[in-house]
Amino acid sequence: MTRWSLSNRFRSVSHQQFLDYAKQFKQAAEQAFGTECTVKATVLREPKVYTTFLDDDIQDGLDYLNEKATLLKTDDLSEVTAALWDKAGYVEMVVHPKDETQAPQAAFGHAEFKGRLRRQATFYMQGGDHCEDAAAEMIRQNRGKSVGDGYRSNGAQSGAIPASVIDLFKP
Repeated sequence: MTRWSLSNRFRSVSHQQFLDYAKQFKQAAEQAFGTECTVKATVLREPKVYTTFLDDDIQDGLDYLNEKATLLKTDDLSEVTAALWDKAGYVEMVVHPKDETQAPQAAFGHAEFKGRLRRQATFYMQGGDHCEDAAAEMIRQNRGKSVGDGYRSNGAQSGAIPASVIDLFKP
């Protein structure tokens, strides 16, 4: 498991940076997993609401809030246009091996853009022994960016939203 983040010093991550990072992250995952990967992106109007603990009592409400805020789900990153990027409050990218039998067990990658940390792109990769090498290569490709440990999420933890508000949105 490897986490890292890349941040601009003064400006938000641009649409072109998103496209560049997405391409680099997919290549990093393919390098780490030793096989071709697929990419899925979800574009939300506002930061994704999540919890770091399992709580079935609120998960349905969180899922509902996120679904309600979703502008686009796609496996074609060209659909994340500059105009859509400008409307987005949060963009999530998930990478999986196309052929899981060729990849390490439980291999996947996750990246976050925009949200609470608009100057930062956050990356997470797990599966196999080469994730750190792949992350280091991506960091090398982006000299001049601030590099972080990736533990500060661009999303909004559910603890920041009162349970009474979540209850209003439960199906």
